Amino acid sequence: MHRAPSPILTRTLAPTLLLAAVAAVAGAVATVDDEAVRIPAWVVEAGPQMVDGLGADRLEVSVAGTPIPVLSATPRTELDPLPATTLLFDFSLSRPGGVRGVAAALAELVEDLVALGPIEIAVVDPQIRTLLPPTADPERVRQSLDRVVVADIEGDAIEDRRRQLEIAVRADPGRAFELAAEAAREELLMLRRQHDQLVHWLATHGDPSIGPRLLFAFSEGLLLDPLAHHTTRLSAADTASLAALAPSVEELGNVANAFGWSIHPILPAKSDVTTRLDYRPSEQTPVGFRLRLGARDRADGESEEESEPDRLVVNDPIPWRELARTTGGVTVERLADLGGVLEAAGHQLVIAVAAGPGAGERSAASETSEASESPELSVRLDAGERLRAPRSPPGGHPHAVSAALARLALAGELEDLEGGADTIEVSARLDLGAPVAGQSSATIETSLPLDALASLDGPSGSVRITHAFESLDGEVVTHFGEIHPDGVEREGSTLRHAQQLFLPSGAARSVVLVEDLESGARGIAFPEVAEAEPVPTSDAVARARAREESFRLLAPESTALDLRGRVTFRTEAADPVERVHFLLNGERVARRNRRPFEARIDLGDSGRTQQLVAVAYDAAGNEIDRDRLVINEPPTSFWVRVIEPQSGSRPAGPTEVEAEVKVPIGSQLRRLTFYWKDLELATLVDPPWRRELTLPIGDPEGFLRAEAELGDGRIAEDVVVMTQKGFGEQIGVDLVDLYVVAIDRTGKPVLGLDRDDFQVYEDGAQQEIEFFEVAGDLPITVGLAIDSSSSLFVKMPAVRHAAERFADSLVRARDRAFLIGFGSQPRLIAPLTDNLQRIRDGIRSLEPHGSTAVWGALEMALEQIESVAGRRALIVFYDGDDEDEGNSFQRSLALARRARVPIYLILMNTEAARTDGRSLDSRAFVSRLDRLARAGGGRVYFVPAERTRNTEQQLDEIFGSIAEELRSHYLITYYPELEPGGPLWRPVEVKIDRRGVTARTVEGRETDWP
Repeated sequence: MHRAPSPILTRTLAPTLLLAAVAAVAGAVATVDDEAVRIPAWVVEAGPQMVDGLGADRLEVSVAGTPIPVLSATPRTELDPLPATTLLFDFSLSRPGGVRGVAAALAELVEDLVALGPIEIAVVDPQIRTLLPPTADPERVRQSLDRVVVADIEGDAIEDRRRQLEIAVRADPGRAFELAAEAAREELLMLRRQHDQLVHWLATHGDPSIGPRLLFAFSEGLLLDPLAHHTTRLSAADTASLAALAPSVEELGNVANAFGWSIHPILPAKSDVTTRLDYRPSEQTPVGFRLRLGARDRADGESEEESEPDRLVVNDPIPWRELARTTGGVTVERLADLGGVLEAAGHQLVIAVAAGPGAGERSAASETSEASESPELSVRLDAGERLRAPRSPPGGHPHAVSAALARLALAGELEDLEGGADTIEVSARLDLGAPVAGQSSATIETSLPLDALASLDGPSGSVRITHAFESLDGEVVTHFGEIHPDGVEREGSTLRHAQQLFLPSGAARSVVLVEDLESGARGIAFPEVAEAEPVPTSDAVARARAREESFRLLAPESTALDLRGRVTFRTEAADPVERVHFLLNGERVARRNRRPFEARIDLGDSGRTQQLVAVAYDAAGNEIDRDRLVINEPPTSFWVRVIEPQSGSRPAGPTEVEAEVKVPIGSQLRRLTFYWKDLELATLVDPPWRRELTLPIGDPEGFLRAEAELGDGRIAEDVVVMTQKGFGEQIGVDLVDLYVVAIDRTGKPVLGLDRDDFQVYEDGAQQEIEFFEVAGDLPITVGLAIDSSSSLFVKMPAVRHAAERFADSLVRARDRAFLIGFGSQPRLIAPLTDNLQRIRDGIRSLEPHGSTAVWGALEMALEQIESVAGRRALIVFYDGDDEDEGNSFQRSLALARRARVPIYLILMNTEAARTDGRSLDSRAFVSRLDRLARAGGGRVYFVPAERTRNTEQQLDEIFGSIAEELRSHYLITYYPELEPGGPLWRPVEVKIDRRGVTARTVEGRETDWP
């Protein structure tokens, strides 16, 4: 049942005008009958104890530096009624032996416990549940502690996770950093969840109006710092990104103070606990609990300490001591001290200070930070000695409570917790706005029933609205707002509140939490993402979409694996199509003027791969649309394409995602995985390749990636770049994407350019840029082709080292690569894979042998990479010998032009290196290489053939330069403005409006336009 906080929790300390000013800074402080606020305090002399005869006249209390009148100082045991004391045992983040030892020690002190008043026992397993409601019956307390001693405790979840990590790292050392980052994230999210539950529990069960409450807590993991444990395996970037997930000890202390708790951590040493394991519960231990002494049975005479393996979790006492000091508690670091602390707690002073009847309204500014809710509280003796007391006064509703409730709601755990029932009906709608400076903007409109918001009827009440956004990787960002009686929009019986804000990057889900700070009522809603308004598109896009809907070339009905001879092809054509031309491999082979516009076309007897294009015209001879088919696609073809979400949509929140996969004959698809950027969304192992996934609502420019993997490890992928402007990279028409490198006069990449700096020309005509993005973080597929001919015997170690260093520059789990080695024949050493360790192992396995089949290697590499979507690059290293007579340069050039992939050629040739390729002996050969590189926007590098001391350094610099260039790509897309009758080969040029800066990209593209 929900227990709402008392209305007195929101009243401020304001007996005078001066105190009212203090209240505006200090926040809400609880009162009792509008006369006093109760604050716990200790006198510390070699431990917490009471000084006899200490009265109110000897005490000085101030809040935020302003003195507060002291009304009385009363020993805790003289309060009427006595506030309950809670014993909290953390089963999920502690050793079983530790929990049992502490429970056994407390069971020996039951009489001292009940002298403090009613005793409540709660356990965390992993949610907090009450094992014993408050009671002053010592026998019931003893029996409940017996139940804790014999409880079936699974053990420390973080300890288990760290042992799993060590096993995984030993099995795959190359992934140590990646695995450690995953483990640290899991630990932080686990601790964040436990903190949130404890914050919610403290807020629900605390009530400072009945006096301060004591909480004796035992947990070995709650205040751990996972980043400190994993620090040697975490990069600086990982540490910085994970730090945002770490829960705050300060927040926990502020919440405890606000709701009247003093926390007393129990932190015994391991040896201190194990000496008490001879404790045995009485025969009255309830049925259903059994003794569990660890992960394995103990040998005779073996202690539990000896049976446990070395611990990977060490309970750091420093944050626990800080939490105790913040809440006015005492840290129990030896079980032998428990009795003394319990005795002293009975004499704890409860100081009543004056509070006026006014409620001083909290300003909006005070809602912006936690610090404004935690004014400093000071309690001193008249001699100036400071007493142990909470660092801030009780009362108020810290933002940490609202943030914890919102996170629990996103995790689906709020209603499962005590007091989690919603009492306010809330509805919310999220409208995405246009991105601003790279951030997604949104308006969240919340509708509330006025009759459920009692605090808005008065002059000083307020309602807090918390917006929380969860990213795909589990991070939650919160925004707070407040509604006051004089600032609401009322529509009949409904209140509407609209707030504009920026969404955190990658936000995928959101929740709205509404809290009436006076009545304690609350409600939650998960905003619906409003359907986006149509986004204006360029004329080129509009024409392309209109054409796409009017005409289609249908695949033939034949089920033959290869089509030969005369085959009938049909079309689907809507008005105003009046004529259709059919082109086979660029040559017109048929013309039809009547529906159904079908043609019987001779494909020949070879069964080779061919391309058929159908071009539709209207009555005036204007081209309307065209469609194409690939005929006799090789049975070895392997590709994946994302077909949903469709173009023009604004994908956000739950989204239907679908892919199409072509699997080679004789192969089996192992899995299909969808990613948003680098984050895995779902893995499918059986068709249909369709799933509803949650896509970010707060990522204005991201990309969806589909990765298909065969049983033999080969990988194909497709990348769809999306923005909240309604753009999708794949629209199904002639969208051209260019990956461009901007370079200065020294050949160094230039970053920091924007769309307006670029102009694109195709066949001499300027094109309208449809989309622009800095693309260095997009996934990339790299093909490595490395010469392993006999002539490289001496130089091969340096080549291997430089190539391995380049492989290390790729991003694990995002980028893909394959490796070809070529001597007399090219060999696929490692097929396309995201396991970069396989690439490194393949590089190490290269052994010099045979002559140099460079053109055959290039052809194999281009065929491997041609069907891969997204960013791509080929790196070819060889010794400069032209011994590959069986394969022609012209064939390789044709493939390079068709693939439009940048080729980086590293030529080990002394003469070419000395003259930069201009010598008579090398000019003709280098010219051919340069033509290959220019086709896709790559370049040629030269290295002397003789092995010298700096050969390895030169190769490192070259491979490093290539890696830097690949990280500096810009992505530009456009719809080509084409007219019938133009050339099949169209040169492409990109100009940059910056002095001394030029662009390198593909030199042109082939088109099937007649």
